[in-house]
Amino acid sequence: MMTLPLPALADSAPNKPPEFRQVPPLPGVWEAAKAAAFQLEGFAAARSGKLRAGDAATALVTWTSGKQNRQWIIELEADGLTKAESKEKEESVTYHTSTGHQFTLGGGYAALKLRVAGPLEARSAADKSPAAAPPVQERRILISPDYLALGLDRMPSLLLRLNAVSKTHPKTAGDFNRGFAPKPYPAEEVAAARRGMAQA
Repeated sequence: MMTLPLPALADSAPNKPPEFRQVPPLPGVWEAAKAAAFQLEGFAAARSGKLRAGDAATALVTWTSGKQNRQWIIELEADGLTKAESKEKEESVTYHTSTGHQFTLGGGYAALKLRVAGPLEARSAADKSPAAAPPVQERRILISPDYLALGLDRMPSLLLRLNAVSKTHPKTAGDFNRGFAPKPYPAEEVAAARRGMAQA
């Protein structure tokens, strides 16, 4: 997996990205999710190895505007490939980073089943009727397992940390080259990028 650590400058406190606020399910959302048969229970520790059919994750996404909240329930589940899909080959791609690393991604496919319900709003406390299943949109997609293995949080986390650094040390953050290219970067650019990372 690709990680780009950004230690803080020695003469300042660590630059931290803004904290994400965890919002609990709005009244009635949990019941609606259960009625729509979303996977809401069970937890498996992280493990190494390839994606397996049945691996799944369910997320609650909240949109906030003033005092108004809306929520979406998103479920991703790994699915097995069909015979035809397993024969398809994705052309692999090699990336070189400005810090001198090389990554080769692609060469196959993985299937994901995507289920989304929402937007959902808070249910009135006076409503005692059984929760009805909300409309659910479903789709099955093919993706590169190598890209998925990089995770969904690393790049947003990196950009947030760079943004935090730019507010206190704009020149340092602005000079940091976080480039990707199909060919290796010149040695002098790699050296400069590594110096920038050591200072950011």
